[in-house]
Order: sequence, then structure tokens, then C-alpha cells
Amino acid sequence: MTDHGLRAAGIVDQVLRSLDAAGMEYGVYDGVGANPSTGNVDEGAAKARAFGPAVVAALGAGSVLDAAKGISLLAGNADAAAADADALWEALDGLPVIAIPTTSGTGAETNGFGVIEDTAACRKVYIGHPSVKPRIALLHPELTLGLPARITAATGIDALVHGIESLASRGANPVSVAYAAQAVAVVGRWLPAAHRDG
Repeated sequence: MTDHGLRAAGIVDQVLRSLDAAGMEYGVYDGVGANPSTGNVDEGAAKARAFGPAVVAALGAGSVLDAAKGISLLAGNADAAAADADALWEALDGLPVIAIPTTSGTGAETNGFGVIEDTAACRKVYIGHPSVKPRIALLHPELTLGLPARITAATGIDALVHGIESLASRGANPVSVAYAAQAVAVVGRWLPAAHRDG
């Protein structure tokens, strides 16, 4: 699971060459949008179901990782649709997920839930399940090299905002405050440097 931008940049082809060298069978869905929609998730799930039992490898930014978790969950639940996100908490297990993030964002590779846009209902929904938490996360710094400065800035600001939201949360506690304060400090120190020289 990936997007058109990574396909055009040749990053997807690098991964596919590795799979070819290992003799692995695969399919590719590269239709995930910048703000993944229920349509993206339903389309990707249909491709995954047609492929058969598999592991879902998500290559991309948080939007791809979020969509892949929804796709994995729907692929494991034959009659489910992304618009049913609110009813999928008790769903059957989804397909296993491997996350390969290409940005340094908010850590979508660490949990089993994603945010997608329900275009029909004009709202954003959480879709996910504990079973689709990535079993493996491949964090390779070379995947962030060459990232346009504006994308580095946007994903860094996204992480900063998550830290600030956590600090301002009514549910904050000493542990969450410590992690959030550290996140804000790290982003504040290193995002300008990464933006200047990715």
C-alpha cells in the first residue's frame, strides 16, 4: 500500500526489486490520497481481498499507514466497509501489517488505528483494531532523505501539534506530560535543522 508520489519518485520500485530478489509474490495498491478516504480504504481492501491471504506492507507517510490499517482490517472482514468504522471495534482480526514510514511524523507505525475521511458523511473517523497494529516497523533514515523541505516541515509541525495537544489535554498526567514535553523540545530543536538540510 502506497501513494502515487512514492511510485513516481522510484521508492516503490526499490522495494519491489527487493521483493523480486526474494522471490515473493505481491500486488501493489498506490491509490492512497493525502487525506485517505473511505473510498481509498474500500478500494484497497477490495484489491487485498482479491489477492488473498497476505501481509499488508504500508510504504509512505502517516496517511498511507493509516489507510493500510483500515485496508488490512476490512480485508479480514469480508462484508465490512470503511463507512462502518464505528462498528468495527469488535471485528475479526485484520491482515498483519508491516509499516515502512517515509516521513518523521507522529508515529502512525506504533498503533493500530488511523484517521480517514468519510466523504459521504463529511466527517473524519477512526478506523482500526488492535490486530492491525504494525507487527514490524522498518525505520530507515534514507527514506526521509530528499523529502521536500515543505513536507519535512509539515510532518514535523504535525508531531509538534500532537505534543502540544497532549500537554493541553484535560486527561494529561505526569507520564504523558513528560513524553509530550520531550516531544515538543526535540521537535523545537531539530525540525529547523532538518528543514534547512534534510
